[in-house]
Amino acid sequence: MTEVKKTKLLPPYLVIGAMLIMFGLDRFLPIIEWQNTRALAYVLMPGAFLCILYCAYIFHKHDTEIKPLEESSYLILNWPYTISRNPIYLCMIIFLAAWCLWLESISCLIVVAVFALWIHYRFVLLEEQILEVRFGDNYLIYKQRVRRWL
Repeated sequence: MTEVKKTKLLPPYLVIGAMLIMFGLDRFLPIIEWQNTRALAYVLMPGAFLCILYCAYIFHKHDTEIKPLEESSYLILNWPYTISRNPIYLCMIIFLAAWCLWLESISCLIVVAVFALWIHYRFVLLEEQILEVRFGDNYLIYKQRVRRWL
């Protein structure tokens, strides 16, 4: 396994940065504006945020590391990890998409796509390697049973 470079630029900070960039795009470079999408944002944003909090609670409950690229002491296999191997990252993407809906600006979707790709290549793939080494066959069986995203 390759050496994993730790980062101080953690996903929650990336979400905040993405939101600020999206706000700027909406204000200064709106491509096309949607109409009447805020109602959906009002449902998706709190839902995604609550799911992230619940996942954080699960990590805390099992006394395992939640920071990306850190070695976990426990393999979490219960909900929402039964529908996605990366529910926190997935909810971050949903949250940003909902922010895009709230801003009612299609130009913001560019940031959501870049964020998703960045998370996938900078964190998800490396974390999967770490989990395979740490949990071996248990993680490989889990990978076969549960999709990476949805």
